[in-house]
Amino acid sequence: MAVFMLAYATADALLPAGVEQRMTTILCAAGTPMTLRSAGLAVACVDLGLWPSSSVQSGSASITAIAGDPVMCVAGAGIGRAESIKRLAAALLAQDLQLLPSCEGTYCALAADLSRGTATVVVDKLAVRPVYVGTHQGVVYAATALWMLERLADLPKQCDWRGITEVSAFGYALADRTSYLGIEALPPGTALVCGGGRTRTVNYWDWRRPAGMAAPASAKDAVECIESAFHRAVDDRLGKENEALAFLSGGMDSRYIASRLRQQGVQLNTLNFAPEGSADLAFGRMAATAMGARHFEFGAGDAPFAQRKSDAIAAWRQQRTDEGSARAQDLRVLWSGDGGSVVLGHVYLNDDIVAAARTGGLDAAATLIQRHNKYQVSPRMFTGKYRELAAVPLLGIREELQRCAALEPGRAAHLFFVLNDQRRHLVQHFEHVHELGFDLHLPFFDGRLMQAVFACPVELLVGHRLYNRLFERLPFGLGQVPWQAYPGHEPCPVQHDGALRRQWSDGWFDAATDRKKRIALATAMRSQLRSSAFPAQVLSRLDLSLALQLTRWGVRDYSYLATGAQPFIRASGIARATS
Repeated sequence: MAVFMLAYATADALLPAGVEQRMTTILCAAGTPMTLRSAGLAVACVDLGLWPSSSVQSGSASITAIAGDPVMCVAGAGIGRAESIKRLAAALLAQDLQLLPSCEGTYCALAADLSRGTATVVVDKLAVRPVYVGTHQGVVYAATALWMLERLADLPKQCDWRGITEVSAFGYALADRTSYLGIEALPPGTALVCGGGRTRTVNYWDWRRPAGMAAPASAKDAVECIESAFHRAVDDRLGKENEALAFLSGGMDSRYIASRLRQQGVQLNTLNFAPEGSADLAFGRMAATAMGARHFEFGAGDAPFAQRKSDAIAAWRQQRTDEGSARAQDLRVLWSGDGGSVVLGHVYLNDDIVAAARTGGLDAAATLIQRHNKYQVSPRMFTGKYRELAAVPLLGIREELQRCAALEPGRAAHLFFVLNDQRRHLVQHFEHVHELGFDLHLPFFDGRLMQAVFACPVELLVGHRLYNRLFERLPFGLGQVPWQAYPGHEPCPVQHDGALRRQWSDGWFDAATDRKKRIALATAMRSQLRSSAFPAQVLSRLDLSLALQLTRWGVRDYSYLATGAQPFIRASGIARATS
């Protein structure tokens, strides 16, 4: 796993003096950087050492850095990560993009040839592993994490209030926007090609083009096609490994992965970090027992989700090391079910939205998507001049749906979630991967699996319908072990203990812990409201203060306003500090 930064001077521009030293200083937070510099090109990268084979290759005048797992396929089958990286590096150094459509994994990559003054940066078909790009005074900067560009003084930061509002409403900015004007995320399926004093963005893959696999003849054929594609996605990532570490929640996605790993004879270690008393914890334990996995639970405490995940991994490693395991420290790429609910379960979509897209048009579908998923920001947190920002989420949904207008309307509605929620789902992981000490196998983002899904009529998959049919075919009796189902989706057909706390209906934590967290959030925001970095021109200090005081008194819960304000406070503070 590599992280990298690039600076490239276009015609009539010069690299700022010392820019490579500044990039090196920034990347020191991730490890010991490797750097190269020519008259118009500077590169810095770090191999985090999380994957079994090297992620960085360098020569006297060239360097390649690969983040993640390209999963290059020949005749439909993966050729292994080491060989994939070797072929991908050679192609990108030659600025040959013809191999990219055969890469089905989640990755991004940089290849720079200083002797020719060229560089190529590429993201995977969905841009799950992001690259951020900004330009200032004729110099193009790129990095694998936004925090790197935030710390680079050569690139000014000016708040994009629309992008920040989208982060507040959705948890991420839509399309290619970020929280800053002039800094964008490289679009899915694209390469940034630098050479001859100019740059160009080349699109090598586009999910919005209505083409691909033939539609299955029946629902049974659809199940078999998707199951086959999923098995290939797991098998090609597994390679010849005989031991694996995987998350195993009480839901469907992680179980589907774990079942295939066990079916392939892998010695499987599973982790569950759900709180005590939750169905998530209980069902994960039952599934692990059914398939004979070595299971580890981390149920205590009330730390946030991301922190619990890291704490669970650290606790598992310590326990296995204490037990004398020789491999506990080596298993640093975990199998994760991220993305399964969107691509296979069609979560956030429902029959009403599909019907609206088909009969009322995509604008009608946009309204239902916003209402069903509560993609909103409250006007009350803005000052009068900026209350029009409350209209941004619906505008963004409409624009994104129109970009998919060439597709069947129901599939266009699904693709909205794929190209936004699915694409940005792991942004925070990649922002902090250098600190976490682990990376992820992500089979649900496999391009072949997504193509198989997109070939099916959308109504077959809405509400986890086809997913439940897939679970009827699970080995080890796992289809008879209960799992958590989303409210409004096809229920789990297996009887289970109704007293267990359900994640989406009852909350992940118990009610007392949730209330404690809301009050703590409201209390912590008091210092932000008094800070000189608070964006008072956009957010109403008075209204937020009153709302959060009512939350602390227990009169009414306005903690959602504190959560919604955080992207504005963070971005404006960074912009002010670096302007």
